[in-house]
Order: sequence, then structure tokens, then C-alpha cells
Amino acid sequence: MLGRSRSTITREIDDGLETLVVTLPAVMTADLRLNEPRYVTLPNIMKAKKKPLETLKPEDLGVNVTPRIKTLKVTELPKRSGGVKALDGVVITLEKGQIRGLIGPNGAGKSTVIDAITGRRRLTRGKVMLDGQDVTPLGAVERRRLGLSRSFQRTSIFGGMSVLAQVELASYKMGVKDSASDAYAVLEELNLDHLTHLYAENLGYGEQRRLDLALALVGRPKLLMLDEPMAGLSVKESLGLADHLKALTSRWEVSVLLVEHDMDVVFGISDAVTVFELGRVIADGDPATVRANPRVREAYLGSAA
Repeated sequence: MLGRSRSTITREIDDGLETLVVTLPAVMTADLRLNEPRYVTLPNIMKAKKKPLETLKPEDLGVNVTPRIKTLKVTELPKRSGGVKALDGVVITLEKGQIRGLIGPNGAGKSTVIDAITGRRRLTRGKVMLDGQDVTPLGAVERRRLGLSRSFQRTSIFGGMSVLAQVELASYKMGVKDSASDAYAVLEELNLDHLTHLYAENLGYGEQRRLDLALALVGRPKLLMLDEPMAGLSVKESLGLADHLKALTSRWEVSVLLVEHDMDVVFGISDAVTVFELGRVIADGDPATVRANPRVREAYLGSAA
């Protein structure tokens, strides 16, 4: 980009291939694949000498390298339900440690997107990439073992088992070697470690929802997809769970795809928001931009937005 006063290098990973994005002050921007021999001219820094891009180091430009890693990349998702097109060319990306909110009216296609990403619904075309790996041909269990996890609208816990026993069992089934340590770490993260001995049926509803989330977090997934995790919670419980999610993405660097009807939560913790209507994306961007979008306000948020 021309006119910037400071040089930057960004190292991106897309579909498993590294890319250096070099921005130079009043010179040029080069977006070049590292496996191709290219040259970039650095007249203000390298005295007009040419140097192979793959040999450049951050200190050559006096800048820091900032990683931007795409945990999830979904391209051209189609899905038909009977003769009706449920999804129409949906494209979604999710960076490492990012929370992306998915909103839209009932029947807009949000849960269908999650089903398609997790492998519960097969695709006729399009791709689902997880950390650069194409997981489209894989089933739901295989995707879960690779780090793609989800929770459901309905709480899926075992009422007759203790909190610790069922989380440890879930961790063991995921193939985690030290399932006890993994289970306790997850429970501690969600402030459930003081309830480990209780049967799940004796927990409050808010605690049961957090336990449901704990079961989805065993094995430290790369991507966590949540389908209305705040459903049935009080305002205080919703805000508390939202705080846990925000802290979790920061400390564990897990990416979150969040389907939720509580707009205060979505716009409060999301880094990006995607809006669906009849299986199509009608808006995508940072929360402030999406909230101000006239079409979004008319179709979904209403005048109160």
C-alpha cells in the first residue's frame, strides 16, 4: 500500500501455504508465495539492491512479524433440503483465537452451516479446511479428533454421572493420554472445579450449560462451534458464560464460531459477525460495521439496534 510511513511484514498461512505480505513506505506491497523465487526492491532500506524475498528477515525492514493463521476456511458451501437450497455459496473464515458470531432469523441457515462444518451433513461441493487441512471427506468423529468440536442447542450431559467422571471419560474417548489432568484443567477454566464430585443432575441449569461446554473442550480443540449456548440462561448467567468464552479464546487460543440469539452477547464478545438470511450471507465484518448495516437492521436487528 502506498503512502504508509512504516514498513510491516505479515506472515500468513492459508491452506497450509505460507505467504509473506510486505508493506513498504511509499514503495510497494508484495504478496508473494514463499515457494516461488521472487524479488522485491527496497530502495529506501536496501539501497536499491534486489534481494530474494525468501531470504528476507524481519530485522531487514526493522519490523515485527505478526502471525495471522486461519483456523477455519469454508468455501462455497451448498446444501439442499428437499428441493430447497438451504445454503447458497457460503464462505466463512476464522482466524486463530477469534470469535465469529453467526446471527440471523430462525431458519436462516446458521445451524445448517455448523452441521456442514462438523461433518454431520455431507456436502456436494465446497470445502472445509481446518488449519490448512482439507477435512471435507472426513466424518464428524474424525473431524473432532483433529480438533473441530461443537456443542448443541440442547444440553447433552449425563445426569447420573459426576461432573469429573464424565469430563474425564470424554477426554479419554478423545485419546488424550492424561485424561484426568485434561479434565481438571477444563473444569478449572470454566469454574466448575469445586463441583467435581456432584452428579450432573444436581447442578443448576447455568452450571449444566458450562458442563456441556466442558465436554466440548476436552482435548483442547482448535475450533469450537457453539449453537445457542446462552439458551435458557438468565442475563447474569449469559454474561458470565460470555466472559468465560472471551477469556478462553485468549488463554487457549481456541477459535469460536458462535450461533446465538442474545445480541448483547454476540456484539459484546465477537471479533467479527456474519449475518445470514435464507441461506445467504447478507453482511460480514466487525460488530460495529455490521450493526450499522441498514439491511441488517431492517432484516434482523430492528430499530432498537
